[in-house]
Amino acid sequence: MAEKPVKENLPADLPTDWVLEQVVTPGGTEAGLSPQHGYNYLAEQVNAAQRAAKQINDAFGDLSTAASVAFTASEWQGGKLTIPQERHGRRSAAFGYQLRHKVEGTLVTNTWAVLGTAVSWPGDNTIVLESEDAYDGEITFFG
Repeated sequence: MAEKPVKENLPADLPTDWVLEQVVTPGGTEAGLSPQHGYNYLAEQVNAAQRAAKQINDAFGDLSTAASVAFTASEWQGGKLTIPQERHGRRSAAFGYQLRHKVEGTLVTNTWAVLGTAVSWPGDNTIVLESEDAYDGEITFFG
């Protein structure tokens, strides 16, 4: 399951009852208001929101983009096709994929070849396709 990217606790208690010409103080209480009315508290919360936005941006930096890897029947060895990380770009086994078989120059899903192919991540940063028969095709990775 995906981890939530925002670790920062964001406020749900910021005041909304400000009035015209109200005095603002560092702590809020100096003007007879709550601590949440103080500009130090408000500035802390703005900074927390900025840190949270950075956490979201950083989390998106970890997302992999879609990548397609074309392959030919000659690349298969002993019923296996091993795709190195340099070609597939995945950083973990958390990915989806669409596998297609090249039939008369057209990439097609749901052929005998696609339906009979197992796709695995053996833990060495490679992705392995296994099939009884070698074939030309393409695999597109998501995530």
